[in-house]
Amino acid sequence: MKSLLLLAIAGWITFPLAVAAKDDFYGIIQQRPSGKVGTWTISGQSIQVTEQTQLQGQLVVGSCVEVDFENDRVDEIEAEPMSKCS
Repeated sequence: MKSLLLLAIAGWITFPLAVAAKDDFYGIIQQRPSGKVGTWTISGQSIQVTEQTQLQGQLVVGSCVEVDFENDRVDEIEAEPMSKCS
């Protein structure tokens, strides 16, 4: 019974952290690879972009973007007005 309770508490503590890490967000591109695929840094977060990730708009260092997640992967990065990132 004690081990079941400990598992329930551990799941309750880690579940919100896992969900929060994959929330959609707005941020500024700080670094990106020369091509599409690879690790992008957006507002301090390392984002793994794959061939399946959709890229929309002018995505250059310093621009504001929205990062959308789907099933724990980056689904889309879309350029947004700078006002969305302030």
